[in-house]
Amino acid sequence: MSSLCRRACVALLALLAVSAGACDDAPIGEGVDFIPGVMTPAATTPADDTPLPGDASSDPGLPPATDAGEAMPPGLPIPTTGSICSVEVGAECDGNEDCPGGEVCCGRFNNAAFRYTEISCAATCGALDYVLCHPGDDCPGETQQCRASQILPYDFVGVCADPADTPTLVGEAIAGEVLCGKSRCTVGEEKCCYRGRFEFASSTNVGLEPYCAPLDAVCSCDGAEEAAMELDAGDELEDDAG
Repeated sequence: MSSLCRRACVALLALLAVSAGACDDAPIGEGVDFIPGVMTPAATTPADDTPLPGDASSDPGLPPATDAGEAMPPGLPIPTTGSICSVEVGAECDGNEDCPGGEVCCGRFNNAAFRYTEISCAATCGALDYVLCHPGDDCPGETQQCRASQILPYDFVGVCADPADTPTLVGEAIAGEVLCGKSRCTVGEEKCCYRGRFEFASSTNVGLEPYCAPLDAVCSCDGAEEAAMELDAGDELEDDAG
């Protein structure tokens, strides 16, 4: 098992130990299943099975290895079946074009839990966080390039990070809209819920269809239908008011 996969399992199992069914971001293992039109086959770790190069501020999929992440702690056996919700974060922007007054579209990354906790406009992006971007965008770091994320399991989600073997990034910058799979979410009114499940049997991160949701909604691996119902209800109220 690669060091990246071991670190994923450590983070996921620790969360499972705290709360059954917890949903947290997880990295890609040796490969990833994909949904046609939603994501492409994902990146793998290098042939020597070592983490990709880069410090904590250079790679959203691969924070620096730690002693705790390189070996499974005692008492936490790796499940061989089942899955856990590994990605559930709402994107209020998908590039700097969606942000006012020189702000940046920043993905807040929790290095300990190995997950994104928020994606929104901010005045600055912290050392452990990542700027979202589109193909061809300039990135703030000298060694960074705009490429597909290794944690957010979609080929249309770009991050500024050190070069890595990732799927070809697709999509374009459209101010006021967040690309959300087959849909586009309206900035300031909606967010795109990115979501995925980590399959223990194959050690892969499987992307689920993203969906638009109200800004105050909670993104969930099982929440697309509920979000759609909320949006439909809101449209009906607007129609009635008109």
